[in-house]
Amino acid sequence: MLTLHSPDERFREAFLTAARDYVRAGEAKSIDRYQAGLDNFPAYLRFLREMAEGVGLRPGWVAMSYFWLIEDDVRLVGVSRLRPKLTPALEIEGGHIGYDVPPSVRRKGYGTQLLRLTLPRAREVGLSKVLLTVDSDNVASIRIIESNGGRLEFDGYVGSLGRVIRRYTIEVEPQNLACDRRADARG
Repeated sequence: MLTLHSPDERFREAFLTAARDYVRAGEAKSIDRYQAGLDNFPAYLRFLREMAEGVGLRPGWVAMSYFWLIEDDVRLVGVSRLRPKLTPALEIEGGHIGYDVPPSVRRKGYGTQLLRLTLPRAREVGLSKVLLTVDSDNVASIRIIESNGGRLEFDGYVGSLGRVIRRYTIEVEPQNLACDRRADARG
C-alpha cells in the first residue's frame, strides 16, 4: 500500500535508508538535498516544517512542502516537493512540483504514483494548474509527467541553463481530487 505523508519522526529509518541510497549511487543533487537529514534528523524535520510555513527562507526561496511516499508504512519510495508560488527562476526550472525516487526502487511505477498523489495536494493549496519542468533527456520523468496528464508547453534550449528542457502543465481538477482521495484511502 502506498500513502503520501508529510515528513514525520515515525519514518526516520525509512528516510535514512532512502537518503543513504542516493549516497551509494553518488547522486550529488539528491545528496545535497538530504544530507542534513542524515546529519541531524530532528533538525531536518524542523527545517522542513519551517520551509512549508515559509519561515526563515533563504533569499530567493519560496515556501515548499515535502511529501514522502511510503510503502507499507515502512519504506520511503519517493519524495515530492510542492511550491504553491513560483519565482521567475522556478518558472524556467523547477515548477510547482519536483520529485525523486531513490535509485534502488526506480522503474517500478513509484514516480507515477508519487506525482498522482501529489496533485491533489496542489489543489488543496489553491492551484488549478501546475507547472513541471524536466530535462529533455530524462525519459523516465517525461513518462511520469505525461502519464499524469502533462501537456507539453515548451521543449527547447534554455541559454541560462545551458541545456534543453521541457515544460509541462497539468490541470488539477476538483473531480480528480475526490477520486484521488478515495484511491488514497484504499491504497
